Amino acid sequence: MEYSKETHWKINKHWVKCLLASSFIIAILTALALPMYSNYTDRSRIAAALVGLADAKTTVAEFIVTNPASTPIKINLEKTNAIPLGILKG
Repeated sequence: MEYSKETHWKINKHWVKCLLASSFIIAILTALALPMYSNYTDRSRIAAALVGLADAKTTVAEFIVTNPASTPIKINLEKTNAIPLGILKG
């Protein structure tokens, strides 16, 4: 096989096309993955906050039950179990 400038250009042209196609595919996958990852991290932060608040909720409820005279506000404990699940839905 003879090696000429024309053969060299055809080989390089093929690799340039492959490189452009692969970078285009990587760009599309990145554009799809970044918003999904951002949504995932937001939901995990909210879930972690809700878990942290569960302990505080239990502590406050125990305090209210054991010290009813020190709480000037009437609280309906049955309605405080509502968690806004719409926040957790993606």
